[in-house]
Amino acid sequence: MSGGGATADIPEERLRRQFEVNVFGPVLLTQGIAGQMAARRSGRIVFMSSVAGLTVDPFTGAYAGSEHAVEAFADALDQELAEFGVTVATINPAPSSPASTTPCSRRGRNGATTPPTGSTTTPHSPSRTSSTTRTGLRADRAGPAG
Repeated sequence: MSGGGATADIPEERLRRQFEVNVFGPVLLTQGIAGQMAARRSGRIVFMSSVAGLTVDPFTGAYAGSEHAVEAFADALDQELAEFGVTVATINPAPSSPASTTPCSRRGRNGATTPPTGSTTTPHSPSRTSSTTRTGLRADRAGPAG
């Protein structure tokens, strides 16, 4: 859900709806499966975020705030589940024209060594990076590594 407007003027109801849809829904859904993945000692959780979770522009405060929250939850969950062999990443689509071949950036625990042209890749947990492609998303593929 995306809603624009001056941050000082966004009605409370619209602000709450923004966070209900973009943050609480995905996090609560993830809570329902994260324990099963930890018990299995493997898994990959991928959140759909947005480039707005990495930047902010005027009149995007509510949307960018909700997407920054998704990034923060993903970072925390990635660190919390690492000892159980579960990885967490986000996919960050950016606005693009129909002719674009690089519509998103991908972030994961170990980042990527060769991001697609026009895309940025940043590790979720820089202090715990790995040289293997088993963890996180690879920039040279459209989906999870594995």
